[in-house]
Amino acid sequence: MGTGRSGTTALATFLGNNKEIQNIGEMHQFFEHIDENKECSCGKQINECDFWDNKISNNLIQSSTKNRILSEKFESHSSIVKHILQLFSKKEIEEYLEIHQQLLSAIQLDSEKTTLLDSSKYIGRALALDKLENIDLKVIYVVRDVRGVINSFSKNVQTSKKPLSTIFYYLIINSVAEFVAKILLRKKVVKIRYEDLIYSPLKVFSKLELFLKLDLTGVKNKIIDKQPFLLGHIVGGNRLKKNKEIYFRKDVSWEDKFSLVSRVCYYILAFPIMFLNRYKL
Repeated sequence: MGTGRSGTTALATFLGNNKEIQNIGEMHQFFEHIDENKECSCGKQINECDFWDNKISNNLIQSSTKNRILSEKFESHSSIVKHILQLFSKKEIEEYLEIHQQLLSAIQLDSEKTTLLDSSKYIGRALALDKLENIDLKVIYVVRDVRGVINSFSKNVQTSKKPLSTIFYYLIINSVAEFVAKILLRKKVVKIRYEDLIYSPLKVFSKLELFLKLDLTGVKNKIIDKQPFLLGHIVGGNRLKKNKEIYFRKDVSWEDKFSLVSRVCYYILAFPIMFLNRYKL
């Protein structure tokens, strides 16, 4: 869970290099990729990708538009209130669960990994997947200093946002994520700060080891030895997915980009979330 530009694609890539974890990308876009035959991160169209070919049944392809509409209904930001108030019909829930049970099971069985990593970030999707009975859902909630998020959204890549709209978006998403983490999903959620990840990665991955109950020694060793992390085959993702591999590096360029006045103003406007997560003025 978290806002866009919070470092979730990078974190998912690091974790996806663990032998027990299969990183599958932003799966809320999966049926859109089938519908429009978009590219996997490997560069091939999804229906021509060796990884996805064995996992996409004819039924999923033929019903991709219907499944896309149903998934968006359950996973969009507007679905959160419906999940909280339990406004979805029993039939809709059963259809959603059947589709995603079939898909996730196919991926898990074919990949032979114990853990699937979905980097969607959508809170609605987390609440929807929590209805699946045969998965052990664990949610990593990533929060980042609002000024880093503003700086990332200001770059002329993918979707860009202006500072005020970014702050509004940041406050809404993180406020809802806090509520979901503390009230609805509770023990199923761990929160990490992007800044802790880049400054104290070994400590963060040790924390994730306990939460996920997985040995992440290989990931930590790659960081120590400055080895590349392979992206693999993922759906969605940001501009990083165009790289076959990435390296662990720090990105705090906003500290030099923004004036003192701007930094203070952005902090004050996003104060509740910034203060809650122990960010400094």
